[in-house]
Amino acid sequence: MDIKLTPYDSKLWDTYRGAYGNVCEIVQIIMGDLAPSPNPLKLRRLDPEDKDNYRIVCDNLFENLTHQLSFYQATYLVMPYMVKLLEQKNAENDFDWQLVIICEMGICLATDIPNNIGFEIKNEEVIENYKASVTLFKEQTKQFLNENIEQLKSLDDNTKSLFVTALMAIFVDRETAFILASGAWEESEIFCSTCECEGYISFDEDDFDEDDSDEELSDEEFFKISLKDITPITTKSGNDAYNWYIDILNKLEAENEAAIIPYYYGTLTCPKCKTTKTVMNFIKDFYAS
Repeated sequence: MDIKLTPYDSKLWDTYRGAYGNVCEIVQIIMGDLAPSPNPLKLRRLDPEDKDNYRIVCDNLFENLTHQLSFYQATYLVMPYMVKLLEQKNAENDFDWQLVIICEMGICLATDIPNNIGFEIKNEEVIENYKASVTLFKEQTKQFLNENIEQLKSLDDNTKSLFVTALMAIFVDRETAFILASGAWEESEIFCSTCECEGYISFDEDDFDEDDSDEELSDEEFFKISLKDITPITTKSGNDAYNWYIDILNKLEAENEAAIIPYYYGTLTCPKCKTTKTVMNFIKDFYAS
């Protein structure tokens, strides 16, 4: 499958911009076609890690593409370059950089959802090239995953959580990945579109032992969901993508995420109107409301 790299002198870079503007120069530096400045501006100012100039520039690109988990049109032009870069890092057997690219661009894909896009792209060639590059990116990610299971198992908890969130976006469901990237590995609000009441669910360790199922609706019709109110998936479902994802979580020994996902794909009955559907659909309704 052939993909095209948008030339650096193309006017498309002025149209398809990131959160902070034109990203063409950043892409040139990352691809090794332009030397980085000696003191690049650090867009992720709260990042405490000491990084070299090249990594700071890379972080600046990713921040341009995922700032506040919004979707930016620069992604359409950048993804083909990231496929090329990932190919290079694979040839170099560079595990760390492959991991960075997959994690960051996976989260970028999580932002590419209908509720997050308020514009119309009329250049079909750009869109088709982007879609083709995403297909290649999936193949590259699957290869990386299959070749590095043992090393991936040893990741620290935060990096592993980011990686499996990226896998959700790349292979399973971008909207769910967006919700997880927004903080839902720990907690989330839910919304019943039938009766318009709102609730809250937490996956704090203590909440696995709490029972708030008798808690009454408040005047504001806001309720806390106990995990005991949810019927989690306990066996393989008819959803092949879900089954693959659970298997991967177990292979990666992502214990926290493997414990949570069956609840999100499990069923919940609204305590007010008795509507029953999956927890993730209640959460998606909240984000759509």
